[in-house]
Amino acid sequence: MPQPRTAIVLASYMTGEAYLRYWQRLLRLFGDEFPEADLFVGVNPCPLAEPWLAALDASGLAVRSAVTPAGKVVASDASAYQTALRLLRDSGGRYDLVWFAHTKGATSNAVDALSANVIELFLNKEGVIRLFAEEPRCGLFAAAGVVLPKPRTLVDRYRSFRYPPLALSPIFTCYAVRGAPLHAFLDGCDVSFFDARIPGTHFFEFDFPQAVFRQGYAPVVRKVVQCEVGDLAKVVSTEKTYAAVLGEWLRRCKLA
Repeated sequence: MPQPRTAIVLASYMTGEAYLRYWQRLLRLFGDEFPEADLFVGVNPCPLAEPWLAALDASGLAVRSAVTPAGKVVASDASAYQTALRLLRDSGGRYDLVWFAHTKGATSNAVDALSANVIELFLNKEGVIRLFAEEPRCGLFAAAGVVLPKPRTLVDRYRSFRYPPLALSPIFTCYAVRGAPLHAFLDGCDVSFFDARIPGTHFFEFDFPQAVFRQGYAPVVRKVVQCEVGDLAKVVSTEKTYAAVLGEWLRRCKLA
């Protein structure tokens, strides 16, 4: 199987030594598993930003990094994703698959949960590549997904779409996406996507995937989970309900 051209988009907000040590280890994993990948790293300003930037420089990987301007920082990794995606767009590179991960350092103290999802994604590289090759309408793969109370539409602020929103989402903001819809969004979106504050701390978890789905690409997740936080706790999120929502969306889009 030919190897796709790959990139990793990493959003980082190093708010504790545990996160810094963990991601230093992950840089070594990237070197072992993704030696061919280009890394685009957004760094939110914080006390540990400098040692993290030094670790990136010393990694030996093909890294482009930038610090998020203070005026655009929100209290999550979301603004660092914004910075990383600007780097990706400005690089002019075109990728078949783009892998997203973030440090989760700002909004929770969840190294263990994060680790499980990152490992599922990045240590399953060949399986993920095979999935995208065999399923041409797969636009996003994640280790875990949920049913949403209603479809999210914040991406409408940045461009128009042919297909309706989908009331499904990956969780933990660690996923791989097909390059074609990602580049189409980045090339055609309003400049405010890069220049203004991102609307919400969980934008890249629940909203940004819609930019892929609404171009006619479906998600694939390893498992469906029931989330017990906020409005998500009010929705029955099982394999059965997930499949029903996806099936109805595919029929509505005439993609089934």
